[in-house]
Amino acid sequence: MTEKTFLQKVTEALQEIYPPEEYDIHGDVFVKNNDTHKHGIVIKKKGEIISPTIYMDSYYQDYLNKKVTVDETAGQISEVWGRIRKHAAEYNSLTLDFDFCREKIVYRLISRERNSQLLEKIPHVPFLNLAITFQLVCNISERGVETLRISNELKEKWDVSTKTLVSLAEENTPRLFPPRLDSLTGLLIKYFELAGQDSPEDGAEPERADSMLVLSNEYNINGASVLLYPDLIHNLAQKYRKNLYILPSSIHELILIPDNEGNSLSVLSEIVRDINCRHVQREEILSDTAYYYDRSEKRFLF
Repeated sequence: MTEKTFLQKVTEALQEIYPPEEYDIHGDVFVKNNDTHKHGIVIKKKGEIISPTIYMDSYYQDYLNKKVTVDETAGQISEVWGRIRKHAAEYNSLTLDFDFCREKIVYRLISRERNSQLLEKIPHVPFLNLAITFQLVCNISERGVETLRISNELKEKWDVSTKTLVSLAEENTPRLFPPRLDSLTGLLIKYFELAGQDSPEDGAEPERADSMLVLSNEYNINGASVLLYPDLIHNLAQKYRKNLYILPSSIHELILIPDNEGNSLSVLSEIVRDINCRHVQREEILSDTAYYYDRSEKRFLF
């Protein structure tokens, strides 16, 4: 059975559980970042605005491995939905009225090349070889950051221009997601402490390690978007009195290397491509290209 057929049959089984006069249930293939596709099911009570999507990948693998039947999968999904139902209901007091949402509009950076399908459906602005896209922040809490992607349909409903979205996001994003800068050495020490392990020994190329800076936001979620914060990169370049190489390690963070004339864009881009290939999940890749900020010309190169 293909995953598409499996999705259809589980959806039908759930429709037998939930009365159709009270619930809308549908399965679909959702386009995620970098044109990755995920099969998912939405169980939404009629009249509600937002309901979480339950993705089917792990359920399908269990089915292929003969651990569950279609009906058992439907039962598992019903249990999961029941547990998250209370949390999801919090958002149904939200409104998508533009005046309510305008202070919650933020931007994110994604790859243009890897998101050709997605970019057809959402407002965006080209930036270098990337695209600036827009999200509506629903909640920021200890559970994480929860957002809703702004689609062309929602933009049309609001009757606003992409320029307006950019203007609002430029104001809101740094406020809601303040930037955070760490030295690579300091960040590694934090990770070792959290893992309950001894920190790496001092002296392991300290100058090289300390010359590499990790830039993200306070939540380390979609932190590469700090690249767009007005004057942030320029002020850092001025602080270090160097032009900066910028390595997009993922959509969540950037690595900055002051230009000490020992690197080149082509070599650093090869490093980025290799890391993406070996260590970064496809959905979290930002770019295969390293960037360069020239502080005298106040512009990015790649």
